[in-house]
Amino acid sequence: MGACRSTELVCVGVISGAFGVDGQVKIKSFTAVPEDIGAYGALVTEDRNASFTLKVNRTIKEGVTGYLSGITDREQANALRGIKLFVSRDALPELAADTAKIDAQEQGEQEYYHADLVGLTVRWLDQPRSNGTVKAVFDFGAGDLLEIIWPVAQNSDEMHSILLPFDRESVPEIRLAEGYITAMPPVGLMPKPAAKKRRHKARKRKENDRDSGK
Repeated sequence: MGACRSTELVCVGVISGAFGVDGQVKIKSFTAVPEDIGAYGALVTEDRNASFTLKVNRTIKEGVTGYLSGITDREQANALRGIKLFVSRDALPELAADTAKIDAQEQGEQEYYHADLVGLTVRWLDQPRSNGTVKAVFDFGAGDLLEIIWPVAQNSDEMHSILLPFDRESVPEIRLAEGYITAMPPVGLMPKPAAKKRRHKARKRKENDRDSGK
């Protein structure tokens, strides 16, 4: 999702497939209020070769469903799976509801669009591990939190997940243009590494003895 970022366009969602048989699509929305993805005007593809208007139909667990202009059947909808949808940065509202705030020390408080944060790569500062990804931004009333996921093991589809406080201590560096943040999780937040299985030395010794004729 790091490619969901440019100086003129902001990625506000990605099409995840068809919904029903009448041309509806499922869209994973990156806006703070999922159905607002249809409120900023035309949605364009990253190469700007296609433009859609979106009529949101309903919210679902992973975003919204709705109708894209020109898409009239399930086959067309499925053909758009994985397509990222962008809006012009100028079409977005003034930084407010769809933003997260962070204290930028000498520069004072700074605000970021949720859509700019979602999809950023996470580089860990505390210890070596696979890079993470910002999956979502939440505010449960006590400050913004970044949901960060990363593989449990190399080439694994299983993911670890944490809610990282969006503050300067936990997120020392934000590099939107380069597509990453750095993270220093608070002590005790990270999952403990899985214990390695112990070898059954006694059984191995017994097998060796049997093989040697003892």
